[in-house]
Amino acid sequence: MDFIPAVTNAIPVRAEALVASTSITDQQWSLVQSAVRPELVTPYFNRTQLALAAGLPDAAINYVWNVLEEDLRQRVMSYGIDYFASAIGRPNLRSIDDLREDVKSIDLLDGCFALGIIGDEALFHLQHCRELRNKFSAAHYPLSIPDPLETANFIKNCVKYALCHDLPSAGFSIKEYIDHLDNADADLAESEEFLRSQSSRIHGPLLNRLFDEWMKPEISNELRKAIRVIAPKLWGLTSESVRTSVAMRYASIRERPKPNDADSAREFLVLVKGLTYVPEGLQAAIFKRFAQNLLDAYEGPGNYYTEPAQARALAELGNAVPTQAAPLYMKSITLSFVGNFYGHAWNAEPHTRQCFLGATNISMSALQNILATDATVASILTSSKPAKRFAILADLIKNKAIDPSSKEFLEYCSKGEQNVRQGMSNALTNMAKSR
Repeated sequence: MDFIPAVTNAIPVRAEALVASTSITDQQWSLVQSAVRPELVTPYFNRTQLALAAGLPDAAINYVWNVLEEDLRQRVMSYGIDYFASAIGRPNLRSIDDLREDVKSIDLLDGCFALGIIGDEALFHLQHCRELRNKFSAAHYPLSIPDPLETANFIKNCVKYALCHDLPSAGFSIKEYIDHLDNADADLAESEEFLRSQSSRIHGPLLNRLFDEWMKPEISNELRKAIRVIAPKLWGLTSESVRTSVAMRYASIRERPKPNDADSAREFLVLVKGLTYVPEGLQAAIFKRFAQNLLDAYEGPGNYYTEPAQARALAELGNAVPTQAAPLYMKSITLSFVGNFYGHAWNAEPHTRQCFLGATNISMSALQNILATDATVASILTSSKPAKRFAILADLIKNKAIDPSSKEFLEYCSKGEQNVRQGMSNALTNMAKSR
């Protein structure tokens, strides 16, 4: 499964004369024929020469571009379509016909770049060629007819950055790697180290493939266990753009009619700590939902048994709580931590404590507002057992207060139950006066 980088900047000897030329006419077409790989010199490709001779540069551009697209598809097949499919988030791609029918040219270029089949410079120039083909060739009604220099540069760049190069070697096999992970005897530490030794180009496609595998209802316990170990490590190796693309796949999956798909996708993002890459409005909805689940458990029957699971699920979302969700989030973990008149769910405490220890300024500001304006919370904190618990909480978070008055209040409450009860009674009185 050794990975051989596909990108090469070296120009083959056969293309040097073409690259050095300053123009391409139909009389110079032999330079192009000599530069491209021999199997590409087909009657269709040679129609380009006829178009140049007829004064139809827009047709010549279209012929060359069609050959270039087909060459990129062949490169994908040579390299491995399974991880090209993962790179662009299209796991249904299986054959070259799928590439022809279902993959747009812009996605073909981006996917080839993601795998290292073409490099940065090639992507830049070929994207320009794609724009020129779309707007100035016979493929569509052209904005104008390209001049001979623009046409020559188009042909040279298509040859220089793709058509003159040999097909890439087969890359790292994602399928074989997944099969390896889906084995009870797999050495996960060794598998992780193997990943670190590979080109960074493979990390994005593999992360997308692990996402796809996680989404499958029939995923085995062995593979699920392996993904739990490997995916967070792989997430750390990928670029910001790859992480954002995976998070956006979750955003699109939410629109599916099957709610389990969205749940599985969210679980994956929680696993890799990637919720911060989800659009803020969607993040807020997630945090609100989980916070409400904890609040419902707190208020429901058998809360001592139902709260721990909900508290753990909320804590696993992380501490980057969006502003919109912060009030409900802080209310739920505060009430779970302090409990009720009878006691508290002690199995939930490690998780709510984790939430408080990681609280941001946004969350602390929300807590300050809750203590001053939420009559439900204030009323509960005038009772003995919840007040004792809040004194413990106040001592835990007093140094996280964001302004002097809030810190002073938490310092006061941390002195003991009576201070908490008095402070909350005063808060209730102020609430009543403000109505």
